[in-house]
Amino acid sequence: MDSYQALSKEQLIDKVKELTIELENVQTEKNKQIEQMSRLDFLTKLNNRSELVERLGYETKRATRTKEPLSLVLFDVDDFTAVNDR
Repeated sequence: MDSYQALSKEQLIDKVKELTIELENVQTEKNKQIEQMSRLDFLTKLNNRSELVERLGYETKRATRTKEPLSLVLFDVDDFTAVNDR
């Protein structure tokens, strides 16, 4: 704290601005990490249901807009726990 006592008011303001930008950058990066974590299954690292719903909405709108066909393939894996336990 003593190092800040020798600074002028303008220098302190500049330092606060600098630190604020640093904190905002860290917060932005952490928010990106949280967003990514919220869309992936912890064990498999595969996209989860919320990612599927969002992506399906996006692709449906795109297919409607471009008048292109849209295909969807889903797999129902029995005993998926055995896959996770490997």
